Amino acid sequence: MGVSDIPFAVKLSSQEDWGTPRSDFRRILHINSHGSFVASEGSYRVGIITTMTFGKDLAWIGNIIVDKNHRRKHIGKGMVRYALDYLKGIHVKHIGLYCFCDNVEFYKKLGFVEDARFFRLRRPRKLPVPYEQETKKQPPLSRVLSIDRRAFGVDRSKLIRSWITERSATYFGVVNGKISAFLLVKKYPTMFDFGPGVALGASDDDLRKLLAESVGYARGRPIEVSCLAQNRSILKLLYENNFREINRGFRMFWNQRAMLGSDRANILLGFLDKG
Repeated sequence: MGVSDIPFAVKLSSQEDWGTPRSDFRRILHINSHGSFVASEGSYRVGIITTMTFGKDLAWIGNIIVDKNHRRKHIGKGMVRYALDYLKGIHVKHIGLYCFCDNVEFYKKLGFVEDARFFRLRRPRKLPVPYEQETKKQPPLSRVLSIDRRAFGVDRSKLIRSWITERSATYFGVVNGKISAFLLVKKYPTMFDFGPGVALGASDDDLRKLLAESVGYARGRPIEVSCLAQNRSILKLLYENNFREINRGFRMFWNQRAMLGSDRANILLGFLDKG
């Protein structure tokens, strides 16, 4: 997949009502220029699949889309197998993806195993914004990236930095002597997406303030988040702030589960298509 394929990728994303902008696909290709692929039948492009690698420890598969006019031909399976062969060929230790429940069996047949369950939640527009004073000091990005690596288990600083430097996202943090929590707030044309969010020793009050400030920043636009089902205290906080479940799924790994980072520290998942 090259830059010239991005309009096609955006078209397929629109078919699924995902709304993935060009900037997201440019970001993927900039960070890993050789890891995304286009499926063709003759001279016609019929599907895409993207991957993101984090060193040799982890790779993530996302944006698996087949054109609606070319389905039921096993093109999706072929793309996943091709991507797996590529990732195994560059000796990545673990390969994961996020999958909604409707597609779990599809990935199981390709060798993926279920790991943690997650929920996708949405807060609609035009709801009251919780009042919260602005944070007096934004934590240095270097410290945010450091605790993200501790929580996630591998280094995804290139991905997070790209959102910040392109001004497609901002972040908020709780500072108590040292940073104990942060939340990345990603801006899309019609909505916001929250995550990753990480908390290391943060109190419930810290997290309430962090979420309130982030919701206030969204200025009444719809907000979506993804959260592991086991993080019940965070889910409770989200429900108290008018987030409601819209989907659910599983984190899955190819061949065997990967023990990376800390699910307790990862309060909100970051990038469903990128890890």
